Amino acid sequence: MRQRGIKSILLLTVFVVCGLLGVPTAFAAENPDSLTAEIPVSCVGAPCTAQLSDASGRVLDSLSLTPGVTAKFTVNCQGLNAHVFNLKLTDTDTAAIAYDKTEFAVTVELFRIAEDKVIYTITADPTGVLDPDDAGKPDKLEFVNTEIPPPTVPPTEPPVEPLCTDDPPVTKQVKGNAPYDVVFTFTLTAKSDDCPMPEGSFNGKKELRIIGPGEGEFGLITFTQPGTYEYTVTEKNNHSRGYVYDESVYTIRYEITEVDGQLVMERTFLKNGGIVEDINSAVFVNEYTGKSRPKTGDDRNLGLWLGVGGGSLCVLLAVVFFLLRKKKK
Repeated sequence: MRQRGIKSILLLTVFVVCGLLGVPTAFAAENPDSLTAEIPVSCVGAPCTAQLSDASGRVLDSLSLTPGVTAKFTVNCQGLNAHVFNLKLTDTDTAAIAYDKTEFAVTVELFRIAEDKVIYTITADPTGVLDPDDAGKPDKLEFVNTEIPPPTVPPTEPPVEPLCTDDPPVTKQVKGNAPYDVVFTFTLTAKSDDCPMPEGSFNGKKELRIIGPGEGEFGLITFTQPGTYEYTVTEKNNHSRGYVYDESVYTIRYEITEVDGQLVMERTFLKNGGIVEDINSAVFVNEYTGKSRPKTGDDRNLGLWLGVGGGSLCVLLAVVFFLLRKKKK
């Protein structure tokens, strides 16, 4: 009887020491030879299925786990010794979830602390989550599942639209000894609403000014679709004195076709309705019929004219003076 008491004291001491070292909850049992133990388990990240097996690998039970909810495996342990179990997940990874691969080695050990009192402890490798209210009391064995973010798809570049461009040119020519500071005005007009226009156009028209004889361009026209596009080019009569204006009407016709995914342009010039070969510009020729005048800023020529005029006047006065004097004598 005395020996049994000493044994009970030793078992109670073991239980207390285990509690101080962080051994899980101990539960009382009425049956002195067996005990029903509960193994708490939970998960985070994604639902999963936990499976409990004995030491021989025989599956004892499976539980469906919900994140944040603690479930419990119930095991019937026979005998005052250590009972070893294996705990793991049975889920297979998917494209969206990586499941925890941890396998817990769970040991349930029974102790008799009195003649009619048996307790059990639970230890696990690796250790489970500790109860925040009692640092020495494991609260659950937890599986951490990880959501896999979808692969980052680089933004697709918008397809590059095929295009071609042209800058309609104009050439100004003047016949005669004309001044060089006269401004000539030309107008590009789209023949239909679907004709693209250069930047700065308004209501399907774009003006170009050239000072004196020379060349100019209306600006880039960008074509993005196959088709036929036509424009007229005319010169505006500014009624500058001494000029006869060219009243020609040019038509610039663009034939846009698609070849191997690229736009190809063919440009044709028509003058007064007839095709003009071998020209790359709308050419307008004005005729100057007025009197010429010195160019602005040409002081050398102006001085020459003044010198000639002054010399002539002096000779004329000398002749008049000589004739009057002769007549008086």
